[in-house]
Amino acid sequence: MRKETKLTSEEVYNEVHNQLTSLIRKRMEELKWNKHKLSREAGVSTTTITRLFRGNNVSLELIAKVASVLGCKITINFECIKEDTKLQK
Repeated sequence: MRKETKLTSEEVYNEVHNQLTSLIRKRMEELKWNKHKLSREAGVSTTTITRLFRGNNVSLELIAKVASVLGCKITINFECIKEDTKLQK
């Protein structure tokens, strides 16, 4: 039997966080923005932006604000892991 690989919620969170912050950093570099500029434009504190980059639990509202001021939209690709229940001999 093939062992199914299932991700924990922590692994899924970390993957999403890493992808998100990587894209935000890339866009900030393109705009030549630092965290202070991003926080001013988004109307939030620099501490809040730091929490986002550190992986602290942040709201979808914050993510939407950041995307908006960076001139970006968010798309979600939700892929399900298929379970293989057949025995292999």
